[in-house]
Amino acid sequence: MLIVIEFQSTVDHVMPLRLFQYTGSAWLEWARLRGVAAGAGIPLVLPVLIYGGRPRWTPPLKLAGLMPVAGQRWLATQPRFEYPLLEERRGGTGNLPENNLVTELVAVARARGRKAIVGAVSRLRDRMDEDEGGALDQAVAVWLKSVIADLDAGLGAQLETAGTTREVVEVIKPKTKWAVRWYEDGVDDGREQGIKQGIEQGIVRAIEQQWRLLHRLVERKFGVEAARKLAEASARQSHLDFETVFAAALDCDTADEFMAWMGEHATPSPATPHATADT
Repeated sequence: MLIVIEFQSTVDHVMPLRLFQYTGSAWLEWARLRGVAAGAGIPLVLPVLIYGGRPRWTPPLKLAGLMPVAGQRWLATQPRFEYPLLEERRGGTGNLPENNLVTELVAVARARGRKAIVGAVSRLRDRMDEDEGGALDQAVAVWLKSVIADLDAGLGAQLETAGTTREVVEVIKPKTKWAVRWYEDGVDDGREQGIKQGIEQGIVRAIEQQWRLLHRLVERKFGVEAARKLAEASARQSHLDFETVFAAALDCDTADEFMAWMGEHATPSPATPHATADT
């Protein structure tokens, strides 16, 4: 069996046609290199699409999906071609095999929350011991940097010089307890006033930085209006959870979908009456 793998980061409507061409090219190359004797046949070809983009994959999985309805009577004469799709960012990993490198790669892409990302990257790093510093290790490191930068711009900037998975882990591993680095600025600034005050300042700064990055993500993905609505909601709603909103921003594909989610989860809560002292 020959396996043809296509890695795609953007939606391409003619992908069935492209993979059909790659499959034919694989057969022709096999015949050129090995020769096909009479009665010997050709190997099976499995074309696989691994998609890592944010929007849902909407192109058809069958070549027939590109053909007009008016041509249905001629479909019997057309190639019957279909390809399996693996979306890195969607779904769980329960249907993927255990103890498998691709499963670990997908787990990183599907991680939600910073602790989950660190755990998934650490497990992936353990698999790269045999190829440390090799071509595969370096390629995985490049991919890791792009995924992490997409999920956390600040952390991604720190990974700029990392060239192997070990170097990537060295940067993010201290953030297994993410508050440690968040606290550092506040601790330094507040050292003269006491460690406790400094830690409190660090927590406040970390939370503010989180929301600033989230607002930038929403503005870039859904537009200024969606970012403004989020800013208004986060300013008046103390119950909004950052990781929940962050996951929604990643999972929603359109501004309308995100705004609908906001309308459902970030509606104003009833005002709390203020207590007044008796005069």
